[in-house]
Amino acid sequence: MKEHGIVMSGDHPVKILNGTKTMTRRVAKDPRRPSRERDAFLSFSTGHPSMGDIEYEAENPQKPNFSCPYGQVGDRLWGRETWSLTGVYAVDPCINYRADVSQKCIHPGALWDFEKKEFRRGVFSKRSGWRSSRFMPRWASRITLEITGVMVERLQDISEDDAKAEGVTVIQGTHQAFAKNPDTGKLELIGQPEPYTARYHFESLWDSINGKIHPWANNDWVWVISFKLAPPTPPKEIDET
Repeated sequence: MKEHGIVMSGDHPVKILNGTKTMTRRVAKDPRRPSRERDAFLSFSTGHPSMGDIEYEAENPQKPNFSCPYGQVGDRLWGRETWSLTGVYAVDPCINYRADVSQKCIHPGALWDFEKKEFRRGVFSKRSGWRSSRFMPRWASRITLEITGVMVERLQDISEDDAKAEGVTVIQGTHQAFAKNPDTGKLELIGQPEPYTARYHFESLWDSINGKIHPWANNDWVWVISFKLAPPTPPKEIDET
């Protein structure tokens, strides 16, 4: 069993903890390409299975020829979220989590590496206040997940049930598209009103997080990872590397 850290945005940690989010989608990037090159190759919308960042077997266009970097079924994920460390580190340290403004006070010994005889990586920071989720160390994480499913698909192939499993909240009401009238130059409603769906909200959520580089319109290949909450990893088994 392997463990991998995974960044969690906004209120996703809360939704995972209360069981309303049991799935995540992450852009499938080939680790063999430099980051800029793979982003350039990945951003396409032709739908041809041999183009872009991933090479696919002709007989199974959904199977990439490299492994999911987040792990396989049975592996574990640990959540990285926005956090801070307060209190007197040698007396009463507390880890604060921004997603739900909660706090977990820990024993001072949890910050100390007894083998190296020094504070653990990530204890001290040059910045005060909230710290980026990207730099959360393993010992500060409160979320441990077990991967129950891994697959790859086009982003826009998400089903209504999967969109709900992504943790989106569906509001009541309808929405209607706008288009610019070529004669007046003004925006006007087009088509018929349609009820809000989980897919509609997921599209907005995706673009709010990934829209600058991998917008919904690109219809990129994504890893689809299902998970369930798992018991915390014992401190002595945590790999801080």
